[in-house]
Amino acid sequence: MDFIKNSVLVLCLFFLFGCLQFGESKIGLKKFDLKKVTFDQNTYPVAILGGGGGGLTAAIYLSQANIPHILVEGEKPGGAIAMSHSVRNWPGEIDISGSNIAEKLKKHALNYGANILPQTVLDIDFSLWPYLITVKNLIDGKIKQIKALSCIIAMGATPNYLNIPGEKEYWGRGVSNCAVCDGTLYKDKIVAIVGGGDAAINEANYLSKIAKKVMIFVRREKLRTKGRVVKEVIERSNVEVITNTIVKKIRGDNKKINDIVTYNQNKKEENVVNIDGLFLAIGSTPNSKIFQEELDLDSNGYVIVNKDQETSRMGIFSVGDISDQIYRQLITSAGDGCKAALQVQKFLEHIGYEPEKSVEKIVEKEKVKFVVKIVDIESEREFKKILEENEKVFVDFFAPWCIPCQQMMPVVERLGKYFSDKVVFVKVDVSKLGVLARDYGVYNVPTFIFFKDGKKVEIIIGGRSFEDLKNIILRTFKIGIL
Repeated sequence: MDFIKNSVLVLCLFFLFGCLQFGESKIGLKKFDLKKVTFDQNTYPVAILGGGGGGLTAAIYLSQANIPHILVEGEKPGGAIAMSHSVRNWPGEIDISGSNIAEKLKKHALNYGANILPQTVLDIDFSLWPYLITVKNLIDGKIKQIKALSCIIAMGATPNYLNIPGEKEYWGRGVSNCAVCDGTLYKDKIVAIVGGGDAAINEANYLSKIAKKVMIFVRREKLRTKGRVVKEVIERSNVEVITNTIVKKIRGDNKKINDIVTYNQNKKEENVVNIDGLFLAIGSTPNSKIFQEELDLDSNGYVIVNKDQETSRMGIFSVGDISDQIYRQLITSAGDGCKAALQVQKFLEHIGYEPEKSVEKIVEKEKVKFVVKIVDIESEREFKKILEENEKVFVDFFAPWCIPCQQMMPVVERLGKYFSDKVVFVKVDVSKLGVLARDYGVYNVPTFIFFKDGKKVEIIIGGRSFEDLKNIILRTFKIGIL
């Protein structure tokens, strides 16, 4: 008898809980009143934050469903996968570069009408609806606010750093976290990798085909990753795995890295290892700081989602590495993007959004085009001639597979237009003219060097905004405000 009473009580509680949940969801939906929304060119049914595999897949599905949206590409178009030299687990491809996958995904999305813009997210306010997002254009530096009925977060994660002496001082001068970007600058050199997971093996796989020797420093007893590729890489004659060892210090000559100080945890001893380059592959941290006050995060900073990629706020979904600390694979990110896009469609239908009635009022795509002549250097002789014949020269050292380099191209083109009669702009492909890169101390790409009267007067490592580089050019070359 007691069993029956207890069973009835449990059923009643479940029923009551279900009613409360239903009631709460209905109450929550009252916030989403489309009649109060003013649609304009800055209002979108969906905002996708991040242009990696998850974000691009979501854009493909939304485009095919004829749902207007904006994809804020971020500072790393293509996401983390774009930095991988060799991907062997992407369905349908035996071996393909990450940048090639990213390029195909972007082309696929654009083909169906995706609205992808070179912007980065500065701030968000999910307490308002439509949700308010502040973005910055990476080409012209302009800041504006956009409104979105729903949002898909796909901002990924950022590589971790060692935080040891010398790391900041020699960043871009021998220390890097992207072998695909900078590996070509270390042909026949001695390089080291810090890390014991998939990322470390990917870096070693690429660098072992270029460098004279590759050392992998692993702090644990063994590598954390296994598989055919791992065995293939560590058995190469120029690859050495050094376990139970941490890197304590990075040293150099104030121009570039010379060696590192390591510590063997078993032997309790320090060693000095001479190297030409150090590559970090020590995991990543989710780019979720901006959402700390807006969404539920776990203790490690990952956005908490349920099985349908839903976050703690209705109409907001999260995909890929920013909410996945277990799998972190391109294919799972793409799957997340698919699910989020389909869930967004259900959400929009639920609040009464009708694409055919709203589409003409929303989304006027922005197009940025600058046509300007920038000299592509073909030889060392041509480069020296330009330096001899021109007073002010701006040089962009790049690699064709480098995603940050690709992102900087429209910025450099715009600078070329702005300073068309004041400064000569040239581009040097380090994969073809590595000797020039080495001659002028270029160890990372993109790197920008300013020459005045044939002499190097300024060097900038890494991507910058148009405004930042414009002001540096004005100051370095002492050019009056144009």
